[in-house]
Amino acid sequence: MPGKRQHFQEPEIGCCGKCFLFGFNIVFWFSVFLGLIFFLELATGIQAFVFKGWIRDQLDLFINNNVKAYRDDIDLQNLIDFAQEYWSCCGAPGPNDWNLNIYFNCTDLNPSWERCGCPSPAASVTVACGRCPQHPVWLQRPAQTGAGAAGLHPHQRLRGPV
Repeated sequence: MPGKRQHFQEPEIGCCGKCFLFGFNIVFWFSVFLGLIFFLELATGIQAFVFKGWIRDQLDLFINNNVKAYRDDIDLQNLIDFAQEYWSCCGAPGPNDWNLNIYFNCTDLNPSWERCGCPSPAASVTVACGRCPQHPVWLQRPAQTGAGAAGLHPHQRLRGPV
């Protein structure tokens, strides 16, 4: 057989060897992607720490710009309600942000029954603790109003539930 080349057979890998190599490949790529995700989260955390003042300013600007349209857009209303309940706050720097909204501003020309108040989710968080200074002074002292009345919105006490 002078014209034929001799081919060497490579050793075959058995079933266990294939499973080992496949498992090693999966573990390797899983580790690579897990490490990549970890370093991306670490970089995001560092950036959030470095730019926390800018992020706070942007959040305050977002809240102040969107408080004006609180009752106009239901999705925006739900977002602001969730944020106020989650962070137990009543506006960005304080409850006076609600003076920008036509329903909650505290002027004598405002005929709304929600005048001088905060929206209900914010009121349920802050009125019970007496921390919403936009509410009347008598409402900030729960001992004088009674425990049952402290948890209600101020206008619900006057008019009853709406």
